[in-house]
Amino acid sequence: MRGRKPNQKNYGGGSKWTDEQIAFLVVRKAMGNTHAQIAKALNRKFGIARTEGSVTAKYKALMNPKPEKEPKFSKEEKEFIYACVRNNFSDSRIIVGFLEQYKKNIDKTDILTTYQEMTVKERIQHENKVDKNLTNLKSKIKKNLENKIKENKKVKKMKQIYGVKWTQEEDEKIGKCANAAEAVSLGLNRTESAVRQRYYSVKKKNKMMKKNALVQKKGAKRGRMTIAELKMIRDCETIEEALALNLRKPETIIRQFAKLKSLKPETKKKKTAKTERKKYTPRWTKEEDYDLVLNFYELSIDEARNRFNRSYGVIASRLEKLVDSTEPHHIEMLMEASKEIKKRKNQPAVEKPKSRRVLRRERKEAKKLAKLQKKMAKLQGEMNG
Repeated sequence: MRGRKPNQKNYGGGSKWTDEQIAFLVVRKAMGNTHAQIAKALNRKFGIARTEGSVTAKYKALMNPKPEKEPKFSKEEKEFIYACVRNNFSDSRIIVGFLEQYKKNIDKTDILTTYQEMTVKERIQHENKVDKNLTNLKSKIKKNLENKIKENKKVKKMKQIYGVKWTQEEDEKIGKCANAAEAVSLGLNRTESAVRQRYYSVKKKNKMMKKNALVQKKGAKRGRMTIAELKMIRDCETIEEALALNLRKPETIIRQFAKLKSLKPETKKKKTAKTERKKYTPRWTKEEDYDLVLNFYELSIDEARNRFNRSYGVIASRLEKLVDSTEPHHIEMLMEASKEIKKRKNQPAVEKPKSRRVLRRERKEAKKLAKLQKKMAKLQGEMNG
């Protein structure tokens, strides 16, 4: 493979300026070094070969950056040209229409370049949409796969929990055992709890089979059904199981099965919710009534609540009741309260003591007035003299 040797310097101005090289150039220029000195130091430090001319050109470019060119056409103008070309308008019609619409002159090259630019943009947008759709499809497929994997894991767990179905041979071996401990000691490649549970279910099944065999030997009974027989029919889930017991005639078993299954369990009566007792509120005393009539309009809402220890609505309704009352003792109380309120109004208002800030301000103002009076007296004396 051809190319520069690893220890060989990069001669030629084709290499790009790095951020470190630009910083080195700016710092050395600020120190007052010439472009030749900077080029020499730059080459020595970074192992490159830049000429004095390239250093000067780079410094000028840094100091006087080129302003960015404004776009020739706006987005709306480009869309106008692109739409005209797509609708098979001729170049002359597009030029006239653009002049009427935007008061600008364009030529055929402008139309061609804008059309090519817009087609490229449209293609890119279309590809981006396709990519998005593909990514969405991929994500959906991935989710479906993950869900299937989760379902498979669940199925495996269920199999691990419930295991494989019990075979007839295993049931026969368990049925011969005297107790559950003997069934566990058989070593059937099952968990201890599963073997114990299967032992009791097999024993129950065998008992039922023995009862059915005895009934078949004796034949169908007549007369009323016993409680035990009714219980056996009730325990059956389907009519086929009940008929298989062969306790009585099929007609009687079907009738009893329908009767037993149709019976609904007795529902307990719902307890009626106890009605909440009203909270006790203390009665208004004469002193509280008089205090309410006398001081209600001077108290705030919070002050009234705290003072009478009741809600504001209760306090207001009590005052309204007292005012509208026709009872003589209420009328006397209202008259006394009105006299007390008049006395309060006639009493002179007690001035509040002034604060330190107000007193300090008054002292300052008095000093200023005294100074002004002295100056005025001095000026009058000079005028008279």
